[in-house]
Amino acid sequence: MLRHNHEGGKAARYISQLDLERCNGQWQLVPELARKIEKHAPNRKCLALTARVEAHIAEWLATDTDTSNTDLAKHIPPLLTAIEDAKSIPEDAFEASVCLAWVHHSLGEPALAISRLPNDIPESLESIPLSARQSRKWIQVCAVKGGYLKGEALEKTAGHAEAARAYSALLPVLPTPGSQMTPQLGLWTNRVLSRLCEVSMIPLRSGGSVDFSAMMGGFRLWTQHWQQSRANFKEDQSHKDVWVAYYKALSEMLRQNILCDANSPELQPSIVRSANDLSPQDYLSSRLKQRAELKSVETANEKLILESTTFPKANERNSDVEMWVEAVVDNWRILCGPSWQDEELGAGGKEAIARGVLDILYRAATKTFHSPQILRHLFTVHSYLTEFDLAMKAFDSYSEIIKRGRERDENSGEEDPSLDGPDAFIWTNAETIKLLCRYGSFEEAERAEKICDEFERWLKSHVLVPIRRLSKGSIQTEHQLDPKVSPEFVSLAHHAIGISRSNWARWTYDVAARAGLQAKAIQSFRNAVDPRFGKPKTIEYLYSLAFQMAEMRDLPNAIKVAKQALAPVHHGETPSVYPQGPSSSMFQRERQLMPLWHLLALALSSRSDYAVAAKACEAAFDQFHDTVVLFGRSEAGMRASTDSEMDLKAATKGIADDMNGFEKEGILQIKMTQIALLETIEGSDVAVESTGELFALYARLFGNPDADTIKPSNGLAPPPSANGTVKGSIFSRKSFRRPKTASPISAPSDSITESRPGTSATQRTRMTQVTMTPTIQVTGDDGTPERRQSMGRKASQAAAVKRSASAKLHKKHPPSREGSVKGRPSTSGASSIFENHKPHEGSDEPLPTDGPHHRESKAGILPAIGHNIAPDQAPAPVGHLDNPPRQDTRLPAQLPGSNGHEPQPRYPQAQEKRYKTALLVQIWLFVAGMYSRAGMYSEAKGATDEAATLVERLEFETVNQNTSARALANRSWSCSKSIDELWGDVWAERGTMAQTQASPFAAQLCYEKALTYWPNHSFAIIGLSELLLDIYDEKIPPEPPENSPDALPQLLAKSLILPTTPKLETSKESTPPLEIPEPAPTSPKELHRLASRDRAYGLLASLTKLGSGWDCSEAWFALARAYEAGGQIGKAKEVLWWCVELEDTRPVRHWRNLGCGGYVR
Repeated sequence: MLRHNHEGGKAARYISQLDLERCNGQWQLVPELARKIEKHAPNRKCLALTARVEAHIAEWLATDTDTSNTDLAKHIPPLLTAIEDAKSIPEDAFEASVCLAWVHHSLGEPALAISRLPNDIPESLESIPLSARQSRKWIQVCAVKGGYLKGEALEKTAGHAEAARAYSALLPVLPTPGSQMTPQLGLWTNRVLSRLCEVSMIPLRSGGSVDFSAMMGGFRLWTQHWQQSRANFKEDQSHKDVWVAYYKALSEMLRQNILCDANSPELQPSIVRSANDLSPQDYLSSRLKQRAELKSVETANEKLILESTTFPKANERNSDVEMWVEAVVDNWRILCGPSWQDEELGAGGKEAIARGVLDILYRAATKTFHSPQILRHLFTVHSYLTEFDLAMKAFDSYSEIIKRGRERDENSGEEDPSLDGPDAFIWTNAETIKLLCRYGSFEEAERAEKICDEFERWLKSHVLVPIRRLSKGSIQTEHQLDPKVSPEFVSLAHHAIGISRSNWARWTYDVAARAGLQAKAIQSFRNAVDPRFGKPKTIEYLYSLAFQMAEMRDLPNAIKVAKQALAPVHHGETPSVYPQGPSSSMFQRERQLMPLWHLLALALSSRSDYAVAAKACEAAFDQFHDTVVLFGRSEAGMRASTDSEMDLKAATKGIADDMNGFEKEGILQIKMTQIALLETIEGSDVAVESTGELFALYARLFGNPDADTIKPSNGLAPPPSANGTVKGSIFSRKSFRRPKTASPISAPSDSITESRPGTSATQRTRMTQVTMTPTIQVTGDDGTPERRQSMGRKASQAAAVKRSASAKLHKKHPPSREGSVKGRPSTSGASSIFENHKPHEGSDEPLPTDGPHHRESKAGILPAIGHNIAPDQAPAPVGHLDNPPRQDTRLPAQLPGSNGHEPQPRYPQAQEKRYKTALLVQIWLFVAGMYSRAGMYSEAKGATDEAATLVERLEFETVNQNTSARALANRSWSCSKSIDELWGDVWAERGTMAQTQASPFAAQLCYEKALTYWPNHSFAIIGLSELLLDIYDEKIPPEPPENSPDALPQLLAKSLILPTTPKLETSKESTPPLEIPEPAPTSPKELHRLASRDRAYGLLASLTKLGSGWDCSEAWFALARAYEAGGQIGKAKEVLWWCVELEDTRPVRHWRNLGCGGYVR
């Protein structure tokens, strides 16, 4: 203070004014003020010199002069002398030292710059008198500037670690966010924090250890300063790099599933690596904050990138925009993947995230010229939002750009770097083919086949490169993989080609091409799992291969492939608890194996290994080890069993809550197959008791489709059930049940060989009628009949009609089965699969060996007991007197996380409701078929009426949205059946029920009604054709007798309109007429008989050419009857042998009940 007393008022005023102009960066005013200070304060020559040099450096840097200029070097000696002379004024000496370091820094001399600066800048700053620091703001600027110069010099000499420590040591000197800052202080503060952020990202890029807490604290501090003084950053563009680095840091934390505790300090956040480290509420808050921070940084990044980018020329590309888009889409895949839930993403959930990404993509497209990368991402995100039409438009544009670009490359001989590489091209085409085959119908399957043809041609010409070699004096050509193509993508390409071939074989009308398409599909699937491509054990590929083999009746190989996919994989330790519930990224392998277990069960059932098939169904659930893992622990169930609030907090969600619709439907299909196996072994009377479990499972998985907001309950509790009548939906409906009059069959018996019952509306494969379908019997060389399954239903449902002796078929070498039903040896190697999938690896707990005849529900589907008494004290439920339910206390096991698949599509609420309702219709018809076969006709009628009510509601809602009749006939992308197809199922089931009740004319009316809705309905055609052939055989009269109760059946609640003969879509080859050797009839009765026979032949000949009927044994058997009625015995025998082959490899339910998504898992 004493030295300032010797300074006059003018000197103090000029010193204060100089400090202000330096802080404001007004360097043009500095020389004059320095001259005045030298005049009025001779003892402050160091201050004046420092100010002049700083102004010179600023001017020199502004002119972008070469660093070799010696104009700056001449200031070094005077500054060194001034520093020595100003030791009595520490603030002047400090400013001069920083100025000298700035000179060396500008001249590219980092080591000298470090030597001129104090070792500890904050400590040196503290040595300056407080009064000087308070009166002169430039001192703080010099401290911040010195720290920046030292840190940047250390980056060049000592490495990023030392530089990071230097920048971090300067944090106490920096101004606090929100405080008053001069332009120069804000500028140098921004530079320090920018470099701190950049340096902290270096270990992340190099794969080293990262201090996420310090890194995020630095980014957040920089953001606060930037928002306060962004107007001063025009001269410095480093903030753009910082925003990019900030986004990369957040993206890396998102990828590693790391987040900051929302309750920790903003600038010193606590890093959380596991959900178990926080309470559920704190974890949710932290994730919401992480999403909000990511969105904020994303918005700032996008604005800066788009503002600094201009539209490119045709031969240019905007790499910055494309890199930015790639980062955004990568984050979208994580946020909309299984590890994040809607409630953790804020308003709108995952759909809002996807819509935001779409907006970013379309804005980015305005800054690029036909970018294939952006079009590819548009296809992906539109597909996720189930906007499949827009997705296909994006794919068409993508394909056209790639095609033309490659043509230009071939003509010019130069590669266009803006085009996607082979791997990206393969992936895009494969995903497109999968999308069309999984969600589309005939038109989409045809389009997928066209894409597949072009794709396969490109694959052969570009991926398999011909190489000529000289061998033994001759030139030989070999094909090798293009080194630019990754082997795993070649495997993906073959799999997609196989899917397209298989799917088109289902839809095509070209009968002659079907077998060839299936053979090509098998070969493509085999290529996909070729070890050369590195994917021999990919579950998805093995599933498609086994599925196609099973459809082609190659059961031994299908079972072998399924067992290969189901082979156990050893993992780490098993956690004992899941405080937040099992992560959706866990049990990914088990989820992928669900359809394979179902496939194995059906394959085993086709070989009459029903007990082992039942084990396969049970193993699909047992692999999750506990119902809590799969279905969660409901709050209602917890509240009923405990009064502790701590225990109530243990209510969790299960893996099923994170499954998509196809996975949930797959669980239902497995349960329906379990019931079908139970029906096969013990009969329909026993199987109907399990329908309550089926409806309970549907309610747990899908909730109430009529609710405005669909929220499935967390407990696996069945809907209310008691004796009663049909009323309301399944959520208010009372279940049908009749008193039990006999004990159930406890073990497989001869009844197994009597029938193989149908099990669903889409697989009503036992068309029971007044005249029972005869048994096909194949005899050996000695005339002894082999043990075979009958094509008809139980004799108790209707009287069997005996065929004449001429209908008995003999074959020299009949196809032999591997054993009889009773006493059959188990399938080779089948039991080993179940031994390898025990609930606890290495434990002594045996896998259940009972078949579906055992009355105890397995652990995979048994709901939690909703009471607070001990399970052994609870009364046994109806039908379970000897086997009361037991609470499953096994602990879940942890298996590896997600395999990185694309996010599954999300349907709009209306489409999701339609999908769920259509699935519920099929369940009701499945149950109705069982009731009908059990002789419970009133219950069967009630179940069918429930299905009709649901279809009628769907029809009403569809018509309200679209008044076109096409909307009823066309399938939606989200539903496997159209409204008309569902009506066809309902009326076909009514026809089957009427036929079972010996009402052939009522059945005929129902079948005719079904065909008015869906002309190609398989089972309506089969049922109607059987009745028409019965009319020809004079087993029933052409018209119902007068006053016959069958003339006005009571089961039909609505009036029926007899349609004309439906027009079937057939192959291009016309159906040849029956060869009729008999003379032309004259009587009307005879004309009626022949017309019935000819119509049945026409219907069946067309059906057996369709993809839905080529492997339907009932259709072929009825066609054999038509051939026999027309006198074509040779053709009849050929068809009957084909029926034998189909029946010999027929599963308990059709193979199509496997593929909720077709051949795509």
